[in-house]
Amino acid sequence: MAAAVDTAAVAGATGRLRVFFLPSFIRGHLIPQTDMACRVAAARPAEVEATVVVTPANAALIAPTVARAAAAGHAVRVLCYPFPDVGLGEGVECLATATARDAWRVYRAMEVVQPSHESLLRDHRPDAIVADVPFWWTTGVAAELGVPRLTFHPVGIFALLAMNSLFTIRPDIIGRASSDAAGTVLSVPGLPGKEITIPVSELPTFLVQDDHLSKAWQRMRACQLTGFGVIVNTFADLEQPYCEEFSRVEARRAYFVGPLGKPSRSTMHRGGSGNADCLSWLSTKPSRSVVFVCFGSWAEFSATQTRELALGLEASNQPFLSKPNTT
Repeated sequence: MAAAVDTAAVAGATGRLRVFFLPSFIRGHLIPQTDMACRVAAARPAEVEATVVVTPANAALIAPTVARAAAAGHAVRVLCYPFPDVGLGEGVECLATATARDAWRVYRAMEVVQPSHESLLRDHRPDAIVADVPFWWTTGVAAELGVPRLTFHPVGIFALLAMNSLFTIRPDIIGRASSDAAGTVLSVPGLPGKEITIPVSELPTFLVQDDHLSKAWQRMRACQLTGFGVIVNTFADLEQPYCEEFSRVEARRAYFVGPLGKPSRSTMHRGGSGNADCLSWLSTKPSRSVVFVCFGSWAEFSATQTRELALGLEASNQPFLSKPNTT
């Protein structure tokens, strides 16, 4: 670990701009943000030096992505710092490797890592910081150092816009959730195009009551609005009206750089040995006919919930691919 720190510390001697990337402890964030660092290194190798700042076990997780970049002649540095002591076993530093019972400890680690980040950034003084959504405090450090800080969002614009819009009507949501109106459906405000509705009963807990997540979301959005800009893993052809609305109201500058997360030739990083079967099956279906269902790495369902979801998908008579997260 010390070698990685020493290497990054002398990076400024090259005269290139040093950009630090700080992904959170979630595989769906680590891989695309590392891929972005590799693309930055490839695009301007003579001008920019990319460094991914991670904990030791997560450094191993991104190693294939970094190795592919190195094989192509695009060096990306990896700077390690200790994973916080939150009661997890040795080597468990990511949501994907934690048990469902210990998932909250990973979230806790993302909250208490602030002092390590602040110390590291002050010591190394990068020229720019690209930090994952949960790490809101890097905006303050960037201002102190006089460098730009950009927020990285690993998912598309639609969900981000919808959540921010729902936060603007939280008083109404809380009122409905605590009354007989909890079974009613509300319209998501501020979205372009077709009206989007959602039952109040299906909203996440942090929208209907104050907790650490609701407070964290407000801090993260405030930093997003005051930072240099926002980078999103999407592209305009996929979500053009939502990208335009996001650029107008949610960020000083918005960069849509997706899709990020280059596929690996290794079956371990491409869905396992069943990946070829999925692609072969998809090839037999008409264009735009298959529904892909994935709730991300944060969502976990019981076996009963997963079964009900599967039955509902089957009842739709629509071809589908589903990536279940079962507790």
